[in-house]
Amino acid sequence: MILLIDIGNSRSKWALTNQTRGVKWLAAGQWDNQEFDQRHWLAQFNALKEKVTQEYGAAIEAVAISCVATDRVWVLLGDYSERVFAVTPYLAHSESSYQGLHGRTLVNSYKVAQALGVDRWLTMVAGIELLPSAFAVIDAGTAITLDVVNSEGVHLGGHIIPGQQLMQSTLLKDTGRIGWSAQHNLDAQSASDWLAANTQSAVELGALHTAVAYLEYSIAKLRSQFQLETIIITGGDASQLMGLLSQQFRNHLKYEKDLVLQGLFYWLLSDLTKKTADKAD
Repeated sequence: MILLIDIGNSRSKWALTNQTRGVKWLAAGQWDNQEFDQRHWLAQFNALKEKVTQEYGAAIEAVAISCVATDRVWVLLGDYSERVFAVTPYLAHSESSYQGLHGRTLVNSYKVAQALGVDRWLTMVAGIELLPSAFAVIDAGTAITLDVVNSEGVHLGGHIIPGQQLMQSTLLKDTGRIGWSAQHNLDAQSASDWLAANTQSAVELGALHTAVAYLEYSIAKLRSQFQLETIIITGGDASQLMGLLSQQFRNHLKYEKDLVLQGLFYWLLSDLTKKTADKAD
């Protein structure tokens, strides 16, 4: 059994699978990071171990992790994995290239390959496996990222902008008067509203509509400049933002719920294949 974990800034997603099931998960879920507290994480890992034993009569034989946190966190998780599963986890990292399982190659555009965020890299790894032609990936989470890959598999570059929650927190924390005002007159407003009648809603709606406007501009640009037929969207805010896009833009999006985890699965298989080949040589 394979355990895949995508560790974000505040929460982590996980999936259980095997080589036969691939990205059609046997089970999946998520938990809060809780600052990587030992008791919390050991409890989560032990619950997964028990689940695999009781429901599948199996053991977790491989753990792969995508982590945007610090090296300290990676050391902690390695310790937790070894204590519960007796397995040293694989830590995904960005590479200069990725040889796809179906023959396509993904080429990193960064001069220092590992400077490209591993979450962005894994979404493109998944894209290479899922699609036969050029594509773009939009990941709408804490940050909103955009990456474009041409028909030869070359990463052309991308964008990183704050996600709507990050936009809100920056305004509320770093501009004192806005923060003070947001604590008063707190009547809630709907996301369908365009204008706000209090500061908190003004910040929320402003961030939301900024994110929507960025997506619509980017989709139009990707269509006109690159003639892309497929734009994948993923991330925690993807569903909400898609619902607010005009139909003409929404028509060009393909929603994938767990794209980083899918990319992590493909990366792990590729890494294991390479190591097997190296041993054979």
